Amino acid sequence: MMSNCENITNPLGLKREGTDQNSRFLTSLKPESAPVDAKTVADDLVFTQQLARLVKFFGVGDAHFGDDNWQPFFSQDVSVMLALAAVQDMSEYNALIHQKLGSIRQNTDSEAVLKQNFGTLLNLVTSVAWQIEHLQHSLPDDILLKGSIRNLIRSKLAVPFQKLFAYHQAAVANGLTDETEATGLTLFGTPVQMATTVFNRSFGPLWTDGVQNWNVFKLTIAADDSIYNLPAATTTARRLYFAVTHNFFTAIFDQFLRAFSKITTDANVQLQQTLTQRNDHQPHTALFISFLKLLEFARKDANTLTKRHLDLYYKEILQIPERKPRPNQVHVIFEAARFVEGALIKKGTLLNAGKDSLGNDVAYEIDQDTVINKAKITALHSVYIGTAQDEVLDINPYILEGRVYASPVANSDDGLGAELTSGEKQWHPFASKKYVNGVLEDITMPKAEIGLAVASHYLYLKEGERSIVVEITTGNALPNPANRWEAEVTTAEGWQKLAITASFTSNVLIFRNDAIPADFPAITAYDPAVHGRSFQATAPVIRFRLKHSLQAFPYKAFKDAIVQKVRLTVGSKQVKDIFVQNPFGILDPSKPFLPFGPLPEKDAYFIIGSGEIFQKKGAQVSTKLAWQNVPATVSPNPPAKIQKLQLGVWQDIGTEANLLDGIANVVTVDAADVSKPDAGGNNMYDVNSTNGFYRFRLDGSFGHTAYQAALTNYLIDKAKENSDSNAIKTVIAAYELPASTPTAESAITMIKGIVYASPVAPTPPYTPVIDEISLSYTASTEIALIDSSSFTNRSLQFFHAYPFGDVEQHRALKDPLTDHETDVRLLPYFRHYNNGDVYFEIEGQSGFVAHEGEFYMGLSEAVPGQKVAVLFQLDEGRANPRIKKPDNHVHWSYLADNRWISFQKLEVQDSTSQLTRSGIITFTIPKSAGTDNTMLPKGQVWLRASVYEASEAVCKIIAVLPQAASATFKDQTNAGDFLAAPLPAGTVAKLLEPEASIKKIEQPYASFGGRTRENAPDYYKRVSERLRHKDRAITVWDYEHLILEEFSNIYKVRVINHTRYEPNDSGTGIYNELAAGHVTIVPIPDLRTRNAIDPLKPYTNVADLESIEAFISKRKSCFAKIHVQNPVFEEVKVQCNVKFYPQYDEAFYTTQLKQEITRFLSPWAFGNAAEIRFGGQISKSVLINFIEERAYVDYLTDFVLYHKIGNTLTDKEEITASRAIAILVSVPAEQHIIVPIPHVPETAAAENCGCD
Repeated sequence: MMSNCENITNPLGLKREGTDQNSRFLTSLKPESAPVDAKTVADDLVFTQQLARLVKFFGVGDAHFGDDNWQPFFSQDVSVMLALAAVQDMSEYNALIHQKLGSIRQNTDSEAVLKQNFGTLLNLVTSVAWQIEHLQHSLPDDILLKGSIRNLIRSKLAVPFQKLFAYHQAAVANGLTDETEATGLTLFGTPVQMATTVFNRSFGPLWTDGVQNWNVFKLTIAADDSIYNLPAATTTARRLYFAVTHNFFTAIFDQFLRAFSKITTDANVQLQQTLTQRNDHQPHTALFISFLKLLEFARKDANTLTKRHLDLYYKEILQIPERKPRPNQVHVIFEAARFVEGALIKKGTLLNAGKDSLGNDVAYEIDQDTVINKAKITALHSVYIGTAQDEVLDINPYILEGRVYASPVANSDDGLGAELTSGEKQWHPFASKKYVNGVLEDITMPKAEIGLAVASHYLYLKEGERSIVVEITTGNALPNPANRWEAEVTTAEGWQKLAITASFTSNVLIFRNDAIPADFPAITAYDPAVHGRSFQATAPVIRFRLKHSLQAFPYKAFKDAIVQKVRLTVGSKQVKDIFVQNPFGILDPSKPFLPFGPLPEKDAYFIIGSGEIFQKKGAQVSTKLAWQNVPATVSPNPPAKIQKLQLGVWQDIGTEANLLDGIANVVTVDAADVSKPDAGGNNMYDVNSTNGFYRFRLDGSFGHTAYQAALTNYLIDKAKENSDSNAIKTVIAAYELPASTPTAESAITMIKGIVYASPVAPTPPYTPVIDEISLSYTASTEIALIDSSSFTNRSLQFFHAYPFGDVEQHRALKDPLTDHETDVRLLPYFRHYNNGDVYFEIEGQSGFVAHEGEFYMGLSEAVPGQKVAVLFQLDEGRANPRIKKPDNHVHWSYLADNRWISFQKLEVQDSTSQLTRSGIITFTIPKSAGTDNTMLPKGQVWLRASVYEASEAVCKIIAVLPQAASATFKDQTNAGDFLAAPLPAGTVAKLLEPEASIKKIEQPYASFGGRTRENAPDYYKRVSERLRHKDRAITVWDYEHLILEEFSNIYKVRVINHTRYEPNDSGTGIYNELAAGHVTIVPIPDLRTRNAIDPLKPYTNVADLESIEAFISKRKSCFAKIHVQNPVFEEVKVQCNVKFYPQYDEAFYTTQLKQEITRFLSPWAFGNAAEIRFGGQISKSVLINFIEERAYVDYLTDFVLYHKIGNTLTDKEEITASRAIAILVSVPAEQHIIVPIPHVPETAAAENCGCD
């Protein structure tokens, strides 16, 4: 059914423009429109001069000669001459000329009538010429008008007059004119005369190019029949038609009409001067003028009768009073004295506002008790989340919907602190958007850094090739996170970006980098002074942020995921910054060293410690040793035991069978081994150490003791090699020959071999020397965020990274009463809980309400329990007019323990109507509000205003000023005109009675809201309309006048009966001009205060539309269905090729032409006097003519005129508005398509001499 009603129009519908504010006042309501005596002194002078012509003059002895009368007695004075010109009514003269021209052009009368009409035209213009000549000849030389007339004749009238004479001569000669018709008109008091008679008079040399004799001069002017004798002029009617349509002929009338009009205007000005500033009047004339001036007083008094009669009826009989004056108000800002913590400004306290126009003191009185304290506003932040509507209007390549923006300096041009460049220095509390001709060009706010973070001492990763893996177990599935996240970690120099890959598997979101290069800076502890932010952590932090790209911002896809567990796995290879010690002392592992000492024996050891590793429970540590000069065979090669220090006792944890071949054992850091997390260096081992170390202890020796013994024996043997025979005998005696020795000779030989053999040196054992030592390890830790018991001894912290701060998240930190849930979400959220909210509940919403925008206000030196009155000076009327503002819209809350707590309704007194008009909001700071929060910078009390939709329905802010109070004008018999103009800013600067506790008072802005007593014209207009519509909306007239009276910000209203208009979000919906019982009201706002979103489309604010509907619904018939809607703006677009003259710059004048076309199509949008009109037509020929008339345009081609309805462009010869509610407007200037035609250099044609 709806599709059938989408566009039903009524071609027979009433065509009307509606009513505007200017057309409301009836001329008949002006008392001066019906005066008892409407004459002026000039009228009296002319009347007397004309009357004198009827009074016969009798000379001495009652002699009377012919037509002698008293007119000359009154005609010679300069004031009378000027009065004759000043009272001349041009309207009848102009009307008669146009009537005669129209008659000839229409050619519907007889030939005789046409000749008479043409003759009358010649009579009129020649009579004007003669009266101009007569006036300039008669005026005294010292009258400025005389010189002005002479200049007009020379420069403007002489040539056209000569040409008129030539045309007249030809008309007479060809029998085309009949000058006998009497018009009854008078010019300067003289009847219109025949042209022939006028031309036979004597015109001065001003008309004749200096020739003194007119009769001689006119003989030199030949009759000119060029305007009559055209080829198609075969009849008298056709000849006259061509004459009156010829530019040369009509131009004569234009010239004389303009000159005549100027003379009458100047004559009136100079008449007033001669009446009061001239002292050479004749006595009788001076006496008569004096009488006329005195008569003015009586006339003025008599003319009050009309007003008195109107007042009698309206005020006495109907007893409808005038509206009383309404006092205006001011906002003032107080500053307490330095020694005062708080000062009470009582209601009624008087402020000094200077003096009025009568010199009387002006005072304003404080409206209510106000306590002034030390609270200051020191920070203004804002957050905005893009909407689907932003995406519809956007021309930015970024996908705006769901994208999060955050301004650390909300009151700046770029959100970062740049100076405001707007006219009133206004800024938006929620969303700073840049519109160009109704199209959203950009959101001029920084893109928010939002995400999550993990802090843990496990992230101490100083060196080597490192790895980090963060696994977040969620309770629900997530989209593919690849290329949606970026990471950074804390280093000594600040935040360092870290490349990561993100994946999601089996409800686990994984961020990892398995190969952080060795040259990557050491990951160090978080330091607020270095890293900023507000993490409540002392360990290193890795932060994951959502990445801004041209793709859709993934915030909405990830924010609601519930986090169950977070696991952190780290690893490092080639850790060389370690502690090494043996019984001989501390060793330097950076160069070769003897781990077991120079003579390693059984139980020799060396100890290894690492502050980085041994603070990580569960770390799996492997040791890599590079030995120096290890021989191919080492014997003995004792095993080594691996021992850990636990509770001060070395405990065996394994044995390495071959220490020199590599260490296979992995050391596990158990709970008893863990040292206190510390960002410092390695711990030193001493007798008091209880854990944090492991050692290698030899379970055998490398043979150094045996080697020493063997070496000693060797040296002794070597010393005794040449001893005496007694020694030999001793040796021999010590031996027993084997029984198997066969002969004495064999025995002697054997004995000689033993006695004479040289000692053999023993082989030295291997002494272990380590060239390099390094450790590698992996370690993991995790936290179950859903388990409150895991919070106390947590080794890992999970944070939400908000745009302006960071908050740790854990179920143990949740308060079900204020958080309304115990789950931990993956990302920060911007919302509040609606059910049972103490500030207000949003109808139709349940549970959490997501915010579209948030505005944060930081108060320093504010004390819980205080009241802080804040002035919000708004740029009223600059809210987006097409967005409907919800009833419960701006929600206020405060920050306590990193939770937003809704204000009680009574704790916020809002006079701004939810940020739609300037006013004061008074906050009572609750006791629970604190300054030790991390979601936003510390040291301030934070207040939040949030909106869940329609963020642009609130006004932009000019200033936010604390310690504000309002004061109202106190009338102390002050001047009646005091309320006619606002009290300028800065006028109020002190109390009427000084108060020591107040250091300073400032009135930052002009007063507002005042109204003088209703003036007479407005009173008459209101009462007149009230008598007609009787405060009931029955007719179209009633609707329009009721609305215009009630809503002064509405300039024009059109009411269309039998029309149903219910647009939807897409701009279509129901439109039916044949819907009985339906009435559509289309208002247009005052263009002087039009919204800046799109100046070519002046929409009325949605709030005003609703107010109009509510107002008129109380006065309409119960059978009428009202629709109050904005008009439909149908755009007109031009496309053409244009050739510019060579001397004009193409680029500049292409832009200039686009702008001029836009001004031509929508003149009302540029402050011109033209009114915006419903309906309307525009044709190609009109626009082509307009463009060709530009001085810089040579010609144009390929002209196309587009009619744009919605998104459809249609080429038309003539564009007519498609609906009664439509208004034709230009597209923005830059959308017109103007293509310059290139200049082609002219080439001279080659001379053809005729040669072969």
